[in-house]
Amino acid sequence: MKKLFIAVLLVLLLAGCPKPDEEAPEVMITHPANGVEIYDDTVYVQITATDERGVDSVELYINDTLAIAFTKRPFEYYWITTNYPDSSVCSLFAIAYDYSGNTGYSDTISVTIRKNQRPIVSKPFGELPDEGIINTLYTFNATATDTDDDSVYIRFAWGDGDTSLWSSLVKSGDTISMEHRFINAGTYTIKAQAKDKRGRLSFWSEGISFKIVEQALHSLDGVNDFTNEMIAGIDPTGDITEAGQPTPHPLDLDTLWADIWNGKLWIGFKAYASNYGLAYGIYIFPNEIASSGATSDPWERNVFYTTGNDTIFPTYILYFWHENNDSITSANLCKFQTNWNYTNIGSDKFIYNKNNDFLEISLPLQDIGNPDSVFIELFTTGGDKHAQDTSPDDPNVQFPNPDWSDIKTGISKAVKVK
Repeated sequence: MKKLFIAVLLVLLLAGCPKPDEEAPEVMITHPANGVEIYDDTVYVQITATDERGVDSVELYINDTLAIAFTKRPFEYYWITTNYPDSSVCSLFAIAYDYSGNTGYSDTISVTIRKNQRPIVSKPFGELPDEGIINTLYTFNATATDTDDDSVYIRFAWGDGDTSLWSSLVKSGDTISMEHRFINAGTYTIKAQAKDKRGRLSFWSEGISFKIVEQALHSLDGVNDFTNEMIAGIDPTGDITEAGQPTPHPLDLDTLWADIWNGKLWIGFKAYASNYGLAYGIYIFPNEIASSGATSDPWERNVFYTTGNDTIFPTYILYFWHENNDSITSANLCKFQTNWNYTNIGSDKFIYNKNNDFLEISLPLQDIGNPDSVFIELFTTGGDKHAQDTSPDDPNVQFPNPDWSDIKTGISKAVKVK
């Protein structure tokens, strides 16, 4: 009986003892995903680990080297990748330990480190005048490229304390345009910056300088707003006379005004033609007085330019025909390229104010090749004849009365526009 009691007691004791823990914890890396390319300098690594009787600790290995050991949740790690070369392939796995000493291993994942290069942004550009006017909208452009071919945003710093919002997301290599108005006069430096879709910023671009003034120096309105500093030539009034014609004579020229401003060549002079039909010609030499290679005047007039013994023709000639009804009926910019090419110019480039006999011209410098400097000489003529008068005063052209002979007359006093 005693033996039976002991046996029953042993069975009961054995039944009440827990089984030994032989189950390993389960562990896995849930972020990042296997096989991804990583462009960030800091990578979020997340590990999950479970065990019926609890997880004691977790270890994370990167390229078989212990990166961090966790003794409590959460099992999260911020991995700095800045020291890894571009295209580095890295392996990650985790080990979890339970309180019984069992060990669980995660699957090994592989990720590729990509260096997210800074985007590159151009300096701002656009069709801007030399000087802007306050409270006027101007358009600025910039182009950004990204080595990783990421899409990009662009913004502008206007130099007046204001910075634009980021543009919409555009493809690498696309151009963004934004408008801005400046409230106060001054000189502003405008810059651009790009940001790729992953948030990597470019350096600020090289700046462009943009001067803003309170009012325009010139406006194409037929009113003489030139200053004495802009006088390019002087010819004495009254050096041409003709019976039955007023004074000054319709062919007579006096002061020639010229200026380069806001990307344009501005020219103004008194056009006394009234009821007289004649041509106004302006020879234009970009950069230097040199031959274009032409062998005649574009209108076959007996006018040419002379430097000593050389007979030359400029690259550009402006011709205006003044009809005897006191109006300009033809305006042409003639350019020589193996032969003369004619471009009609309209009211956006010249105006004749017959109320004050003033002809004003505003010719974009890009129309004459964007020269660094310009030389000009103005003359009057009629039909297919030679020059009758000039400004500045030219010793080759001295006709007290209009001379309609077929002699050839060379003008020789082109002046540099200041």
